[in-house]
Amino acid sequence: MEQQTAPVKKQRILSGIQPSGTPTLGNYIGAMRNWKLLEDQYDCLYMIADLHAITVRQEPAKLRAQSIQLLALLLAIGLDPEKNVLFFQSHVHQHAEMNWLLNCFTYMGEMSRMTQFKDKSAKHADNINCGLFTYPVLMAGDILLYQANLVPVGVDQTQHLEICRDIATRFNSLYGNVFTIPEGYYPKLGARVMSLQDPKRKMSKSDPDDCFISMLDGPDVVRRKLRRAVTDSESEIRFDAENKPGVSNLLAMLCALTDESMDHAVESFAGKGYGDLKSAVADAIVATLEPIQADYNRYMSDKAYLETVYRQGAERAGRMAERTLSKAMKKIGFIDYYLDEWHANNYPRMIAEASNGSMAVTGAFGLIDSPIGGRTTETWCREMNIPRFETIEALIADSDALIVLSPDNCEMHEQLCRLPLASGKPTYVDKTFAPDGETARRIFAMAEESGTPCCSTSALRFADEYADIAPDAVQAISSWGPNGFETYSIHQLEPILMLIQSRPVRVMAHTAPDFTQMDIAFADGRFASLNCFGKGSPFMMNIACAGGCRTLEVRSDYFGGFIRALVRFFETGKAEIPHAETVAIMDVRGAGLKALKAPGNWVEIE
Repeated sequence: MEQQTAPVKKQRILSGIQPSGTPTLGNYIGAMRNWKLLEDQYDCLYMIADLHAITVRQEPAKLRAQSIQLLALLLAIGLDPEKNVLFFQSHVHQHAEMNWLLNCFTYMGEMSRMTQFKDKSAKHADNINCGLFTYPVLMAGDILLYQANLVPVGVDQTQHLEICRDIATRFNSLYGNVFTIPEGYYPKLGARVMSLQDPKRKMSKSDPDDCFISMLDGPDVVRRKLRRAVTDSESEIRFDAENKPGVSNLLAMLCALTDESMDHAVESFAGKGYGDLKSAVADAIVATLEPIQADYNRYMSDKAYLETVYRQGAERAGRMAERTLSKAMKKIGFIDYYLDEWHANNYPRMIAEASNGSMAVTGAFGLIDSPIGGRTTETWCREMNIPRFETIEALIADSDALIVLSPDNCEMHEQLCRLPLASGKPTYVDKTFAPDGETARRIFAMAEESGTPCCSTSALRFADEYADIAPDAVQAISSWGPNGFETYSIHQLEPILMLIQSRPVRVMAHTAPDFTQMDIAFADGRFASLNCFGKGSPFMMNIACAGGCRTLEVRSDYFGGFIRALVRFFETGKAEIPHAETVAIMDVRGAGLKALKAPGNWVEIE
């Protein structure tokens, strides 16, 4: 088989925007509309910088509202959350931690020379707080956490990029190559949009309302503001920023929105007045903003989708950030902290034993070196005496079969599986396979497209206690086990759907402190109840059968049975569990997560 060339790694761009109000037309023309063009060429992260926002006193309800509105706007301008990472800064705790580390490598004199601190102190003389003084360090942490290669900067941000580069260089000189030294990114910018009332100043949402066009201004508001826009006492329409700033500003906006050349625009207004120009600019703005506003309203009406976007964005951003933070902390001299991860620690030994020594774990690659759910990859490989690969491509090339591990975090599996499922090599994806059935279908589609054998399962399926139960005899099931529905329900769902071989059609949740009951109705009229009791509960099941009721407590070596099945899968390349069954299980899980938000109500499984 011809070895595939590893894809070229994209340069990474990080940009942040504060939720301090609705972005203006100037923000859109100058920067935001260009972001969509970057997503195929660069690895882009867009951060809603809510931590930065609190250097100025915020109304809590207003801050929350503006943050979610800004996320909806980013989606409305066309940013694809699959291609870009969209997240709230406050959801990634590594920002605050990195801020403290970098504060210790930044000097007071450097901060006192920051011109924006002087400007903002003058504007907020009653609240000159330490955060206002050191927020350039937080900004440096934002950039360095993600090893960003490029940072979009305007004239007012150049000083911040320079201090970021200085801090990174200082740290690297002490501890080695930890941080990527970022460069400024200077895209082809749109016209510089000026204030409608003071056209020699940049349009700003902090100015009085008539000075700017908000991206959410309706048509009537836009036209009213344009009618009141400052021009001059002359009547000639020409571009002359120095002598006719108001008229030039209107022309620049028109050309930016219509892609018309300035010469052609000026020519088209020959013999016409300022009223005609203002009307044309207003029409162009309305035509631009209306479809964005329609999409914005659609996203704002689907809060569940917005939550999915920002939660998944935080997961993706957090994993990138943790890798850098862990590296920096280790370099400084902090003691490694880790949580033992049972599966990773036992797979090598158990696979070798189950295969009579014919199989061995010969390498590992960690997407992050994180203390979350396990040791850092470096520490784990060293202690297990297993080679650590620097890239997933190298690991795939060196392996005959693959295991994808992401403990209790199935949100990452679709991303983690892309390259393994293109390899053609048997790939086991650890439980839980996917957050929902839709995602499970996409993952299996990747495998089927490349012909890669793929499977996933809970080890509970292989418990000896279920072996002599005839599925046709099962009438109803009441199951119970430990921990929460989101993280651990797979271990109950797997045996339930193995024993009730019918299509699940709806679920209903009932909740209490440290307890969840999930009722599952099947197409053939059968019924199951899944109960999560928190920590310490055994895996048990009451089964109503044609011959009477049976009570089972799982005590057998189910994990050993699972490992033996895993070895068979790697040997044969044939999954023992049909993909359709795994998808059905994930359908129930996805519907169950929705049901938890509306306890006592049936949620249909589509």
